[in-house]
Amino acid sequence: MKGKYSEIKVDKIIKKFRNIDGGWSWTKYIAGPYLGCSFGCAYCYNLENGEDDSVTIKHGAVDKFRRELKELPKDVITLGDYQPAEAGERLLRAMLKIVAENNFPLHIIEKSPLVVDDIDIIKQISQNSWAAISVSVTSSPDDPDTSAGLNLFEPGTATATDRFKIMSEMSKQKILTGAYCVPVIPFIGDSANTIEAVIKSTKEAGGKYFILGGLVIPEPFDQLFWKTLKDNFPKLESKVKELYDINNSAKYLSYLKNLEVLSTKLCDKYGLWTHIPRPINHYPKKLRPNKSIAEYFYLKSRFARSNGLSIKMEDAYLALAFLLDNLDYNICHDYQKQDFKALEDLGLTVELAKELEGQIRVRL
Repeated sequence: MKGKYSEIKVDKIIKKFRNIDGGWSWTKYIAGPYLGCSFGCAYCYNLENGEDDSVTIKHGAVDKFRRELKELPKDVITLGDYQPAEAGERLLRAMLKIVAENNFPLHIIEKSPLVVDDIDIIKQISQNSWAAISVSVTSSPDDPDTSAGLNLFEPGTATATDRFKIMSEMSKQKILTGAYCVPVIPFIGDSANTIEAVIKSTKEAGGKYFILGGLVIPEPFDQLFWKTLKDNFPKLESKVKELYDINNSAKYLSYLKNLEVLSTKLCDKYGLWTHIPRPINHYPKKLRPNKSIAEYFYLKSRFARSNGLSIKMEDAYLALAFLLDNLDYNICHDYQKQDFKALEDLGLTVELAKELEGQIRVRL
């Protein structure tokens, strides 16, 4: 170990999700060599972060990662985080080389400029497989007052200017990149002017997409957020608590819907995608139609609220996307053999089966 950081033994480096993060990052696997975080974000609920801002290195992380990755089917893997320790340890760089060697698709969500040091390997992955670099940013350099306020919730992170430089550098190398505006802090970073400024800066930096997500502050990981809010924005405390009142969830759902509608409208104005297109070429050919159709239903679920659909339909679309993703046969070929019966056998409602049929016919 090159630096002064302590080590900890872990059984596994790669975490495998039962279902992908459809419509958002398309992540199936996630891995990182560091335990903990030095950024001190007030909204963080990462269970690995512990109770302070200390960072520990996972013992044998690179070797474990190499062994584990070789045993997994190809799918999108998310690597992170670029802690200050990475400047000396270079463990993420070593893991990126393994991703490149195995031709896995890669997604990184990052707010540290250190990721640019590995742009050569990321470009190689992008050219040979697929890569997307989502820059975590919630304010624009053109909106310094809002940036100053939001920085209070992210005291150890890079400035908005430096984060957009990450995006610009990735774009120059023709690496897919865009903004991950998550989380939006209510009544501080959610105005139309603030969101438009971020979208405009994303466009100017060569970003292709803008992804917006609301703030989640579950107990017991909410104490630092409420303290930061009270210490710096005491007049907003009651408004935010009212918005997150568990006895009035309709208010928060309406709030999210309005943010999604605004985001979609502004993305249309600046010519940005509201999502990352799903990579599917790493899947076996016979399953690619399933993955493509699943993408359609993942997005139907994700944007259900802003399109005026019920929570019931949001859940139904997501369940159908999961189902299609986990099929081990080509649903289009099955439909050609059995017609509508192939869809009825999936246990769908008539309405969902008909919508699925429409997507199959588009691809035949």
